[in-house]
Amino acid sequence: VSTLGNPTRHGDLFGFFPAFRAVLGVRSGQKESLDEGRDRAGQVPLFAGGRVCGGDDGAYHRAVPTLWSLLTIVLAVGAGLVAAATLLIAHGIVHPPRMTDAKAVVRLGRLSPGDLGLPFQPVTFTITHPANRRPLAIAGWWIPAERPAGRTVVLLHGYGDAKVGAIAWASLWHERGHDILALDLRAHGESGGSTCTAGFLERHDVAGVIDQLKIARPDATRQLILMGISMGAAVALAVADGRDDIDALVLDSPYADFPAAARRMHHALGIALPRVSPWAIALIERVMEIDFDAIAPLRLIPRSKPPLLLIQCGADELTQGADRRALAVAAERRPVGPGMTRTFPAGHCQALAVDPAGYRQMLDAFLAGLDVPPPGRRP
Repeated sequence: VSTLGNPTRHGDLFGFFPAFRAVLGVRSGQKESLDEGRDRAGQVPLFAGGRVCGGDDGAYHRAVPTLWSLLTIVLAVGAGLVAAATLLIAHGIVHPPRMTDAKAVVRLGRLSPGDLGLPFQPVTFTITHPANRRPLAIAGWWIPAERPAGRTVVLLHGYGDAKVGAIAWASLWHERGHDILALDLRAHGESGGSTCTAGFLERHDVAGVIDQLKIARPDATRQLILMGISMGAAVALAVADGRDDIDALVLDSPYADFPAAARRMHHALGIALPRVSPWAIALIERVMEIDFDAIAPLRLIPRSKPPLLLIQCGADELTQGADRRALAVAAERRPVGPGMTRTFPAGHCQALAVDPAGYRQMLDAFLAGLDVPPPGRRP
């Protein structure tokens, strides 16, 4: 399309595309003969009223509008394909595939905390969003500590995952005497909702859950920690940004901002469309009236107030080296005090799997810095 649409650079379109002569009914050599006739007559073509004077070249010039019509059609079709690709990508971003029981069995080998030897109770919270006043069901699992000590950690999963994925970190906290609430974010797992907003609306959902949890279990929530994985880290930061009752933040594999992570995810899936992905993000923001920049971890970390543990993976596919360094610097330069940062030689969200002993030591050091010794830890 760019070649056809740039006659200034490429000169005579007929000269570069002889096949168009047959398509448009222009005989081979017709233009050349007309040029030769003008040369012999010593005439220079003059344009008057849309017609060329000084030669009987009407057939050639009648073909030109047909050519431009063809180019217009090609450009329209190309624009339509780009628009369709933009819509499809935008739809896919806000409608991630849900984690089903079948997927959980195949990918994770488990269906519930019971498969990890942990006691649990299914819970549901009904949240009403302040903007539309529509009720939304948020599903979760309550995993009680063996010896409750008034400390609860809320586990927030990543994009396209669910609470069944987040409980990979549950044993870690259960060993240290914490009650655990693992949630399905909106449009994920067993929760309601059909659109994911990467934290923009989810922060209100989780804030509502925390409010209800503190009322229902006041003794268990004297201390409250949010642990977010990938997109869940962005949600945790956004929730803490509007509250003063979060005692600590643990962020595993956060990205710098969601649009950049989405582009890298598309590239990893083999559907890299450099021009289309930003348009899809812009379309989502415009239509859904959301602002991804407002919930970017790179923007929220410097504003965060609770003690912060930043866990990064050196081979993270969704967060490049420059982004990881920027996140670490943001955590180090927080006005309220530096956060604790640890980098593991692992892929996205794989630090615990790669180095479970190092991960546990890191968490113990962080909790000790909070002056909260981890009682009831299993040998």
